[in-house]
Amino acid sequence: MFRRRTSSIWKLAGMMLGVIAAAMGLMWLLTSWALQRSFDEVGRAIILDDLGEYGVLYEKGGAAGVAALFTAGTHEHDQILRIIDPDGKVALEVLAPDEPEVTWPDLSQLSPPPSGETQWHRTRFEHGLVLTIGRQSTKDGGELWFGRTNTLDRQAIDRVHNLSLIAFCVTALIAIGPVFWFANRVLRPVSSLIKGAHLLANDSNLGHRLE
Repeated sequence: MFRRRTSSIWKLAGMMLGVIAAAMGLMWLLTSWALQRSFDEVGRAIILDDLGEYGVLYEKGGAAGVAALFTAGTHEHDQILRIIDPDGKVALEVLAPDEPEVTWPDLSQLSPPPSGETQWHRTRFEHGLVLTIGRQSTKDGGELWFGRTNTLDRQAIDRVHNLSLIAFCVTALIAIGPVFWFANRVLRPVSSLIKGAHLLANDSNLGHRLE
């Protein structure tokens, strides 16, 4: 009987652990999906803001002024920049040295975006790396390209995943701990008492001792 109760305890603990794992797994997926969508929206907002800033600076100081601001802001770690002059030549191109696999896609077949509008492009690389590019036309007939990778976004999501894993372990301990406490403090003594009662009931000399 004690073995049967012990087996039941392990089954109960396993069932509770399975429920917790399923709930945490679902939370993991939903959190990752929501964070990815939010980071995509924030990333596009950053690109639009920088394109507007670089566009104004380009009108005043040309490609040299844009390059100076881009370098001063230390954006080159996960962001890239390209300026095409009205003749179609590349006046400025800055790539991310920390991410050599990130290169500009071939957009020569696409017509330039209308003035005041942003043309979006997305390129996927290995290991989940994604480059989002915003492309705008300048007033002098050139083009301004600004790209941002999801490197920082993935790092933030990884930190959330690590915290979620810690939360899963803590939750599992909190949920399963009382099961083993109950088994040790309640079921084991009861099982020992029942086992002793069975031994006494099956003892053939019990009647003689009572007489």
